[in-house]
Amino acid sequence: MDAVNHVVPIIPSASVLLVRDGNDGLEVLMMERANHLSFAAGAFVFPGGKLDPSDSDYGFWSRRIHDTCRFSDFAYRMAAIRELAEETGILLASQSNKKPAYGPKIRHIIHKYTSAPNTVRRALDRHKIKLMPASLVPFAHWITPEGIPRRFDTRFYIAEMPYRQFMNFKLGEATRLLWCRPSQLLADAEAQNISLMFPTRMNLMKLARSTTVKSALIDAASYPNITIEPNVKDRANPLHLNILKAAGYPAFDMAKIIRILPKSEKIARGKK
Repeated sequence: MDAVNHVVPIIPSASVLLVRDGNDGLEVLMMERANHLSFAAGAFVFPGGKLDPSDSDYGFWSRRIHDTCRFSDFAYRMAAIRELAEETGILLASQSNKKPAYGPKIRHIIHKYTSAPNTVRRALDRHKIKLMPASLVPFAHWITPEGIPRRFDTRFYIAEMPYRQFMNFKLGEATRLLWCRPSQLLADAEAQNISLMFPTRMNLMKLARSTTVKSALIDAASYPNITIEPNVKDRANPLHLNILKAAGYPAFDMAKIIRILPKSEKIARGKK
């Protein structure tokens, strides 16, 4: 097929802004991606990844979740839970009586996430643990622009760090996990000490307005989930600020951001 006419498939994916109240204010869990990766090498990102076929099977999971509401974005929520578990060792789940779940039971279920979905389901049944997709609050929805070798349709969610759970990081696509204040990450990016993709930077700016987990969750729920699709071709109209404002993003200096973005992300516009 001619390269000019080649259509790059858009990969559905989900990411989680996991937050906690730190000593100096709100903190978010970040992953630093390995430098050898072909996509977003060395960048600081939120835990997440692409959807798996099992994520959309509501019948498969229906008795293993607390929420009776069948969300329209159910597959994205289940992918967010699974990816968070696989990449950080943290599971958004609770006991059948809705009391917090932690300790060996959670670690056993996390271990099963590296196997087939059936093993996870059996582990949930055995320990009387249920997943909590409703604990994920929609935060943002971004689609990678045309003209990029890899395109993603990513739903971002925000969730509170579960009670008495701890990270269990395994070296893979990321080199480390760390809790950071959003404002410090933005300052480090401006000083060009770290790399942030455009959606990550924008989501951190949105998150940085909140000082506590409670206020961050309330703020996220107060805005509509508007789809934002950057466009690297329309240089005459670099950014639809009204779309970002409607989605809850604060005012910013685009010229300052452009200086530290990869070339492929230097022009963006929103699409509802």
